[in-house]
Parts: sequence; structure tokens; C-alpha cells
Amino acid sequence: MDYASHDIPYYLLSTAESYQTCLAFFQKLKELNYPLRVLVCDDNSNIYRACLEVFPGAVVQLCQLHYLRSIRFLLRLDLNYHYRPFFFALCRLFKHRYSELSFIQELTQIIQIHYPDRLCTSILIDLEAKKDLLLGYLHDEEIPTTTNLIESFNSHLQGRLKSIKGFDSFEHATLWLNGYFLRRRLKPFTDCEGKFANLNGFSSLSLTKNPNLDLPLFFKLAGDRI
Repeated sequence: MDYASHDIPYYLLSTAESYQTCLAFFQKLKELNYPLRVLVCDDNSNIYRACLEVFPGAVVQLCQLHYLRSIRFLLRLDLNYHYRPFFFALCRLFKHRYSELSFIQELTQIIQIHYPDRLCTSILIDLEAKKDLLLGYLHDEEIPTTTNLIESFNSHLQGRLKSIKGFDSFEHATLWLNGYFLRRRLKPFTDCEGKFANLNGFSSLSLTKNPNLDLPLFFKLAGDRI
């Protein structure tokens, strides 16, 4: 999803987020002349490696919320209560948009307290290795630090799929998704809040299409009927 316009310039249905699948996705965005500058994604190296292969100048921002969730899973906090102070210290580390220097200072304090523990040490080593990806927001104050936008969209999609028991084939699923995304791109926004309130009353496609091009009547009618 495009962050500023909430538009969906392209989608690809696949069985897995493999490197080849992600590469095909970003290559298609390139063909569409999509001006990708920033990628906010989960901590899946296939996604950001493929992105940087096609858009080498892009800034990557790992979703800090998902990163913390993966750490919570590794620590198994429901069973290992003694790891809670360590996890809460990491939560505080991501609570603010720290400068790189402040981030390193906070991280150093956590290391000094928890370095004797092997599991904590392995997590801290991974965090240090991915520091630049976790601090992508330093390149631009408008860069979000989570994938909340697409998670919200995904919740809406899951709600629509609840009434569907399944698809007869991959092709049928793709056809359904094509109609779903067409509807989403043509339907005017009504519930955007905060800095996105200005999107209300407009469809995402109307905000991103070439202003010199008119949508064929077919798409306008389809958007009304889907």
C-alpha cells in the first residue's frame, strides 16, 4: 500500500513470501514506474533484499512492532517471567524516535545489564546488526515505524474473506482479489483521521493516476457495482 494515498498500485497472490516472489513484485512496481523511496515491512529479509535489488536507493524501515513481537515469541514471556525486565527495556527503546546516538546509548545500557544471558545476547546482536533497518525513520520524519496501515487493511480483507469458505482454484482467488482491489481503489474514503483526513471524499486511484488520463467508463461503472 502507498502510505500517503492509501492506494494499492499492485498486488501479487503467492503461496509464500520467497525471494523470487518478492523480486517479481518489486520488478512489476518498477515497470509501473512506481516511485518507491521507502519500504516499511516486517523483518523478512526476502522482502527488503528484493526491494533493494530493484530499488537500490530505497530506505528500509523494519516494523518495530513486529520486531518486538518476534522477540516476545523467542523469550516465551508467558513461561519465562525473568525475561520481562529485558523485554520491557527493549519496548522502551522503541517507544521514541531516538536519534542514532541516543539509540546507541540506550542500547548500551541494556547490553551492560543483560549481556551475561545467552538468549538476551543473541537478540541484542541481531538488533545491533539490523540497527540501520530499524532506524530508517532517521532519513525522513514522515517515515512510519510500523506497518499499522497495511495491518488495518488486512483486517478489513480478512473480514470480507470470513464468509468465503474457499476458492476452487488459484485463478478464482486471483479473480476475486482483482475485483476486491478494484473496488478498494475506486471507492472514496470516508473514515480517514488525523493527517489522512484530507483523503476523505477521494478514491485512492483518483489521487495516484496520471491527471491527464481519464478512467474508462467501464471502471467507473465497475466501481459502483462491485
